[in-house]
Amino acid sequence: MAAVQVVMLVQFSFLADLVIVSLQFSVNGSLYSIFGPVFVPINMKEKMSKLSKLRNNPKLFFRDFFQKRIDHLFDENKKISSPVKKTQKLKQPKKNSVSIKQMSLVETYSKLLETVPIDEKSILYECFHGKTMSGNPLAIYRAIKNDPAFSDFQHIWVLNDRFSCSLDYEEVKGVKFVSVNSPEYLRCLVSCKYLINNTTFPEYFQRKDGQIYLNTWHGTPLKTLGRDMKGNIAQHKNIQRNFLQSTHLISPNKFTTNKLVNSHDIDGIYSGKVLETGYPRIDLTLNADRAVVRRNLASETDKPILLFAPTWRGEVGKVSESYIKQIVSDLESLSGRLSEKYEIFFRGHSLLQKYLKNVSLPCKQVPDNLDTNELLSVVDFLVTDYSSILFDYLTQEKPLALYVPDEVEYSNSRGFYFELDEVPAWKCNDIDDVIAVALKPEEKPDMYYEKYDKFYLKFLSLEDGKATSRVISALFEDNDDYTVRFNNDGKKNLLFYCGGFRHNGITTSAVNLFNNIDYRKYNVYLIEGADHHPEKTINLQKINSNVKIIFRCGQSNILPSESVCIKKYYACGKLPAEDKALLKKYFQRELNRIFGEVKFDVVIDFSGYVKFWTLMFALGDFPRKVIYQHNDMISENNKKINGVYKHRENFKVIFDAYSYFDKIVSVSRQTRDLNYIGLRSVVANSTSKFSYVTNSISYKDILEQSEVNHSINI
Repeated sequence: MAAVQVVMLVQFSFLADLVIVSLQFSVNGSLYSIFGPVFVPINMKEKMSKLSKLRNNPKLFFRDFFQKRIDHLFDENKKISSPVKKTQKLKQPKKNSVSIKQMSLVETYSKLLETVPIDEKSILYECFHGKTMSGNPLAIYRAIKNDPAFSDFQHIWVLNDRFSCSLDYEEVKGVKFVSVNSPEYLRCLVSCKYLINNTTFPEYFQRKDGQIYLNTWHGTPLKTLGRDMKGNIAQHKNIQRNFLQSTHLISPNKFTTNKLVNSHDIDGIYSGKVLETGYPRIDLTLNADRAVVRRNLASETDKPILLFAPTWRGEVGKVSESYIKQIVSDLESLSGRLSEKYEIFFRGHSLLQKYLKNVSLPCKQVPDNLDTNELLSVVDFLVTDYSSILFDYLTQEKPLALYVPDEVEYSNSRGFYFELDEVPAWKCNDIDDVIAVALKPEEKPDMYYEKYDKFYLKFLSLEDGKATSRVISALFEDNDDYTVRFNNDGKKNLLFYCGGFRHNGITTSAVNLFNNIDYRKYNVYLIEGADHHPEKTINLQKINSNVKIIFRCGQSNILPSESVCIKKYYACGKLPAEDKALLKKYFQRELNRIFGEVKFDVVIDFSGYVKFWTLMFALGDFPRKVIYQHNDMISENNKKINGVYKHRENFKVIFDAYSYFDKIVSVSRQTRDLNYIGLRSVVANSTSKFSYVTNSISYKDILEQSEVNHSINI
């Protein structure tokens, strides 16, 4: 990032959108000069506030105006690539396609992962994938930065746009900035001892041994999470993976703890610590200097502040024009009828901001670099809908309106964990209702105090303004006072791979098997690819609800030498002794990327047809390994379809890997005998390994079907 110093003289014209500037600025020691008019496009409603900002803080105004152009020319921290943005630009990406730049990024990260040591006194902070400096990470950063015990620590903030950074942080000693996917970001991701994030790191990220990863999440959930959400069954895949990577996961209350753990299927296997501490970000609300916050908000009156802050609607990268028009219409109504009583501000969801850049709003927008929780400290009336900020705001027991004209539609498409009527707030179905209650906020909604007491006990009882100190104590002093214990009560952890859940006999057999396992003795986990297709969705919905699904997403972190080794193994079907250690290291790294430090007692390759997963289980560090044979495998090996051997390419690797399994299980005695005769010569210790377990049936389905048929016959 270029170092920029600016000296200027400014003249204003109130009658025209014109500013006369005499400007000198230096970039990395080189001096540049500009003299002339700068046209600032401002409509009449915005002109006074814009010029006020220019007068009161010209450094901020002109930094915003010139910095983007300067950074474009002098940026030394440009990104290698961004797989997310690249994917969004492609109209129809090919299935399983990976760009060369994305491969380069992952390869670079893989090398750094193996070679760069950990810096014991460095902390990386990331919020919403580098969009802001805010929330829980910001609260933790401030407390640590102001503590003399951490005076020699280096602080790295992930921030893609420096304009979203407050000027207070730009020139602080011991603080630097990196952007997501930049070379410096990759290096910091593998070298920083402490990693603090309120959402997720990229899919290629995996925590190194010795790193501490605190995932703070970002709110008490009103909306469903993880597997409880409707839609794509794997949409939470990288959140789940990040939780498994973390060493610490904080929660503001018991309700949130249970939802985070259970909805992401990590109960029973999570190896980190879940901390019920309250939310550091709410400390920012409760302990804020309101005079400073109001000044940073550029509030120009002493009127009460009304904030309109709706949550996100739509798909990532896509928002409907009608929704934008509705926001503008609602703000026009609020401004037109409440501006005498309130100073009105709007804050949109981070995913919405780019769609509003060229939209003229009839009220002020909250500056990007003002933290939402600090903002809530000066808000006198909040209008929101399904956003988690309602929990943070209600710690102050101020009036709240839930503006939910689409409640039924939103509930059907996303789902809620509890009824909106439980919130101590007015529930408004149209903007006129909002205006009516905002005019008389002293008149409490029905049963307000009873609702508030229940709400406070359930969600807010830990919010005393000291949550940040509890988190720091747990993180840096290993204080377990706030740790919530999750264990499997002595159950064995079983991990299955079942072959992709297409419509076939293996899928049917797996569904039936899962219905016949004793879940009092076993925790059962299913590893699946994150690819989304109708057959998989239908069949995954059939499996027993006790089965927890882990989704593999992203690319493996693989070194060039390992890639060569795998290709050679796939080509010849034999694993030379000298390559075994290399491949074991790769597969163990990939297991760590998917599962973190999760321990499984038994892994079962229930498919037996996919060489990647067979090798993953065969070469992974597991106490006991089992692979299934659903057919006479020699006959399968010799099967031709349209003149081509269907399975030989996979089987030459899978047959070689049999020796690494403790048991090779056929689905009948006859099948076991055929496989033993055909494969005993290639399997080490074959006499003790070949076994059989008869496929289970779903007797409940048979009984139900018989009842249906019986009723039809009658």
